[in-house]
Amino acid sequence: MENAIRDLCRLNKIQKEKLSEMLIELRRIGIIDLPKERIVQANYDIGSLAAHGKEEFNRYTNNDIEEMLVFIRDKIITLK
Repeated sequence: MENAIRDLCRLNKIQKEKLSEMLIELRRIGIIDLPKERIVQANYDIGSLAAHGKEEFNRYTNNDIEEMLVFIRDKIITLK
């Protein structure tokens, strides 16, 4: 997901380092809206918990993870 957002930022000449800053800029130029920004951030946070082996990640069910992956596939990778 982060790579897709970074690629989208490159295409739109956005030069920010933090994902949250990238999302704000994408919203500012009309690529995403506020609800999508928040959903992306929430899913990114879940992925970060998993990537860093945080115990909090264990609270999420397989269904939660599947929904996150479907969101990434259907809503993030297809952003232009």
